[in-house]
This record gives sequence, structure tokens and C-alpha cells, in this order.
Amino acid sequence: MSLREETKLPLHSIGMGDGDLAMVIDHLLRCPGVEELDLRSNRLGDAGIQQLVASIGAGNAPKLTKLLLGGNNFGSATTIMLEDGLKYIRPNLKVDLELGDLPPPPAMPEPKSKQFLH
Repeated sequence: MSLREETKLPLHSIGMGDGDLAMVIDHLLRCPGVEELDLRSNRLGDAGIQQLVASIGAGNAPKLTKLLLGGNNFGSATTIMLEDGLKYIRPNLKVDLELGDLPPPPAMPEPKSKQFLH
């Protein structure tokens, strides 16, 4: 199965910051079948989450039903935007701001050569 066909994007616990969300938003534009986006336990702040909310609110990721954001660094205004604004625009989208039980981080492929480690 290609990444374009994946319905879940487990991007938790990978140190992602606001600047990295542009790639996620681009992926959501190209892959409208994403149903669950897990961004828990990263370094996301107000600016990044607000960009993501604007993208989802504009109709991107039309099949998204679950957005997991616990364990990030956004403030109360962004929380209100998520809990009130986004839920109003996308009533079928469950926004979870709790950290909950995290599965292990996504596996990264082993490098073919370990020369760069020396």
C-alpha cells in the first residue's frame, strides 16, 4: 500500500515543529483519503496548529474523522479554535487534545550504510 492510500498518518513523537506542518498539509491536499492524523507529543505551537486548522476548515482532508494533538505547545486561543471553531465547521471530526496512551513512534528505516556514523 502506498502512502497515498494510507488512511492513518501516525506522526506522533517525532519532534515535529510548526515549520514541518507544511509537508503534512501538502500531503492532506494530495491524499484526501486520510481519516486519522496523529500529531501527539511533538513541538507544535499556535502558528502551526492554526495553519492546520485553516487547511482542514477550508475543506482539505474531507475524510478526516480523528485529529490527535495532545502533548503539544499551543495556547488557550488555539484550543478554543480547535474545540469550538473546527468542530463547528467539521462536526464529524473528533479533535482529541489528550495525550493518551501513545503507541511506539513510527519506525524509521535502517540506513543501508552506517559510514555516515563515523
